[in-house]
Amino acid sequence: MFSIEEFKSVNTNVNVFDYIHALFSNENVAPDLVLAIDSIFRPKFKEVHGVLFVEELYSSDKHESLEKANKSNGEISYWVNLIDLTSVFEGVDFQVVLSIAEKIKTSWNKELNRDYCGYNAQACLIKEEESREIYLTLELKE
Repeated sequence: MFSIEEFKSVNTNVNVFDYIHALFSNENVAPDLVLAIDSIFRPKFKEVHGVLFVEELYSSDKHESLEKANKSNGEISYWVNLIDLTSVFEGVDFQVVLSIAEKIKTSWNKELNRDYCGYNAQACLIKEEESREIYLTLELKE
């Protein structure tokens, strides 16, 4: 697969739509990739016992296990919603993953502030410089 910079370097007067067209017509890219990426940036949230969770990440078993361990709602939200973005974008430069993570965080927070402000949840980015790992989760605002 080629980058947008590579595409623009060999084509003149092209835009992001031309790039996407080229990818889908020249590479074996599954069309549902676009919907999957959309669900990363604009996830569906679900409420369980007054706490918000990213629907795709929610696990009732993990939730119940944390409840049995007497974890607070904030801790449950944190651990159930935690995603390792470095693993999702394995092989991608750390700074690029960080840039993507910041955009995801911003998108999540816009949706949370617009449609779920009563839940006091916010997206939180965790950056581990030493291990070169980036995580995203939901935290309850204090």
